Amino acid sequence: MLCSSLMQTGITGNPAEFFNPPLLNQLYTIQRLGLGKDEEFIPKMFETITTQNGVAGLKLPAHHTGFFVEKIAEYMGLPVSTLYSAIDHIFPNVRYIFLTRNDKVAQAVSYFRANVTGEWTRYTDGVGKAAFVQFHHLGIETCLRRIERSNAYWESYFNLHGISPLRITYEELLGDFESVISRVHRLLNLPIDTPSLLPTTIRMGDSKSKEWAEEFRRLGRIDLPQIPQTDIWAKF
Repeated sequence: MLCSSLMQTGITGNPAEFFNPPLLNQLYTIQRLGLGKDEEFIPKMFETITTQNGVAGLKLPAHHTGFFVEKIAEYMGLPVSTLYSAIDHIFPNVRYIFLTRNDKVAQAVSYFRANVTGEWTRYTDGVGKAAFVQFHHLGIETCLRRIERSNAYWESYFNLHGISPLRITYEELLGDFESVISRVHRLLNLPIDTPSLLPTTIRMGDSKSKEWAEEFRRLGRIDLPQIPQTDIWAKF
């Protein structure tokens, strides 16, 4: 919802995801068919995420960082090996927005359902996918752990490099999205009186999501072995 809200302003860039491994696999397939060139990827990305005032926005989840660093290194032709150096090369005046959710169990429920149904976004002019999904204690626990690891990854990155991001919660966005957008405008030194249009995406949580979150809390956390960090998470 945050990305959708920012896109609606027309001046805060068009933040979107470009470095999800499955998406890159689709890109490589197109290239093998002769419909594109690898060196066009980064320029085309910037063309898409930049608004007319020169502001660019990128959504970068922790598990996308490895591919991000890899693609920037290829494009720059430089031995870029860390997330900080990759971002510094292409976003020299970068500003960070760290979006989290207070209710992480509810977030894990949504994450689990999206993984099962394949529906990650729901638009105001559309309807949700019809899919039968059962409550899965272990599946939700796994999603919750991934959320916690992702948040910890970014917190460590910010702490290491002395970065103070603009912190926004999902709950704040639902409560008063106009105020949130104004905070982003201040961060970017943009006019704060720019009209904010309603986001084109909507909340996907429903009564079932609430029931599952309550059931998960009733059952409690599952004691699982520590999951090792994979190569898809870039070094800081």
